[in-house]
Amino acid sequence: MAKGKGRPKSWRSMFILLVILLGAALSASVTFAGLPTGFSTGGLPAQGKSAGTQSLGQPVTKVAVKSDVSRPLRDIPPKITRTNGDEDNDNAPLTHPKGANNPVDRAVKGNLGPATMPAPIQNFEGMYNQNGPIPPDTNGDVGRNHYVQIVNSQVQVFSKTGVSLYGPTNINTLWTGFGGVCETYNNGDPIALYDPLADRWVISQFNFVSQSTDTHQCFAVSTTSDPTGAYYRYDFISSSVTGQFEDYPHISVWPDAYYMTTNEFNVNPGGGNFAFNRAKMVAGDPTAEMIYFHSTDGGLLSSDLDGPILPPLGSPNFFFEWFNNSPGTLAEYKFHVDFATPALSTFTGPVFISVQDFVYPVCGASRERCVPQPGTTAQLEVIGDRLMYRVAYRNFGTYESVVLNHTVNASGLAAPRWYELRDPNNVAGASVYQQGTYAPGDGVYRWMGSIAQDRAGDIAMGFSASNSTLFPSIRYAGRLPGDPAGTFGQGEATLLAGTGSEDFPAAPRWGDYSAIQMDPVDDCTFWYTTEYFSVTGLRDWRTRVGSFKFPSCAAQGSPTPVPAGATNTATPTRATATPCAGNVSFTDSITTADPTQTGRLGLGSPPSSCAAPKAVSAVSDTLTRHYKSYTYTNSTGSSQCVTVSISQACGNNAIQSVTYLGSFNPSSIQTNYLADGGAA
Repeated sequence: MAKGKGRPKSWRSMFILLVILLGAALSASVTFAGLPTGFSTGGLPAQGKSAGTQSLGQPVTKVAVKSDVSRPLRDIPPKITRTNGDEDNDNAPLTHPKGANNPVDRAVKGNLGPATMPAPIQNFEGMYNQNGPIPPDTNGDVGRNHYVQIVNSQVQVFSKTGVSLYGPTNINTLWTGFGGVCETYNNGDPIALYDPLADRWVISQFNFVSQSTDTHQCFAVSTTSDPTGAYYRYDFISSSVTGQFEDYPHISVWPDAYYMTTNEFNVNPGGGNFAFNRAKMVAGDPTAEMIYFHSTDGGLLSSDLDGPILPPLGSPNFFFEWFNNSPGTLAEYKFHVDFATPALSTFTGPVFISVQDFVYPVCGASRERCVPQPGTTAQLEVIGDRLMYRVAYRNFGTYESVVLNHTVNASGLAAPRWYELRDPNNVAGASVYQQGTYAPGDGVYRWMGSIAQDRAGDIAMGFSASNSTLFPSIRYAGRLPGDPAGTFGQGEATLLAGTGSEDFPAAPRWGDYSAIQMDPVDDCTFWYTTEYFSVTGLRDWRTRVGSFKFPSCAAQGSPTPVPAGATNTATPTRATATPCAGNVSFTDSITTADPTQTGRLGLGSPPSSCAAPKAVSAVSDTLTRHYKSYTYTNSTGSSQCVTVSISQACGNNAIQSVTYLGSFNPSSIQTNYLADGGAA
């Protein structure tokens, strides 16, 4: 950065040192003697394109309509009430059409690879269809001592060796004595998550009187690490307007919130994007609120945190979907939530990320039913019009990584297309580190995938597999960091070979999702759950829970576990001016609680002298930047080198330091503009 020049002794020069956060960085040291290597010198990166970086509409804030604390779940008698199939109706298509312009998939990796996937460690029976619905929407998560599985419309707690500790029971058993729709109804579309930052369990499902009335999202957050204990219970009306149906809710854990996406129907079709006040819900605070944004696109999924390293301070949550902008495209959105000042919350995007061409639709039929099975004409639905749960985020310390997948058409077979994205907080969108369509060319349909990566960077994906001679089975495939990019170089293994088909021609639903999760104890063990059939029938689905890990991850030694109760609260140091031997230093942190300004500061050469502020062009943009100002009065009569050290910031973008003469006006950033990073 430019040096602040000294005045004769009879003069006193006052500079306002302004530090602007253009996005975020873990740490940066900015001096007025030069721009740090790798920092942007102005403008936006050329790569990527955006349909708009403005926040998509205004945030809507709602406080939970009801909350309380339950008695211990273990003290509530389990109950099973047969519903005979709330989910048998067709899966509603999303509100945006998908393109079908690509004739061939450019990322097919037609190699099954060696059979070197690790064998299962645990492999036990989960729940079966006691309630009646199809499909089961199987998912679950693993904690330090438990595995919690949830399906339509049941939940069960297991030990990590498969011993049942509670249940199965109706999900709404958790709301016994709560009243209202959360206790009365048991509609499903459930998610069970372990929150490793708080060592708590989160269980949620939607409930409603009918799909034309308000949708309620019912949350239960455990008061301890024991999922059979008591829960803080909340009822949020997720419908933004009366009658808005919030379908397919998917939830993720992030340091500042529990994030959720929905597909919206009836009144204002599109997508619902939510942030729930995690800190309050973990504490049982009855004032817990949600902040909501509508998007015209449905099918988004929010990022779910894996591993012990938190996202950079103040990082937004990253939402993704493959988009109909053009074939071969992912769309990224960013949700920055501000519960202190909800109006400052933003939901921005989409930024379009180019990927290798893939083929959609998966099936020619409108309902995406094409997966054959032995002994029946019923062909299973692949749900290829959206990403599959989860979007798994991991911070490796030196880089941030996100893995995700969706189902595509690989020469007539359903196959998972998967991606590893890096640097998701880049203003131009995440970069594609690797991608591939897993289609070994063996005539097997693979779909309903769920993907994650361990602390060593190994990636694994679980999925269903079937064809006309193979009963729907549970398999998993994976790769090590040294394998060729875009491939599952460790091949494939079978968790369970199915022995029956779903013989339900009227509604051959499958899924609608599965879940692969990471064990927080070693951060190496993958846990996967999904459905299968042991006998051919209408509603005879069963589920399985299994685990495995790559020996190379375990060989790295013990990880640093996520500390129970960890937070991502900013703890900036107080700015201090410390004169010493010819320089002045300011040390501080920028957080999302700091004030914001918009408008671009153009770099130029040479920097101004102290006598006259430098003219800058009237260029502006709409990016929101957090800033702090520091005042320094040079009364030494000689030049002073001023150093501003930012120890923490809000994510992973550039920090820029500039100088003003006398005062800084955030609403007119060119006034009194003196110096910046020097020559462009």
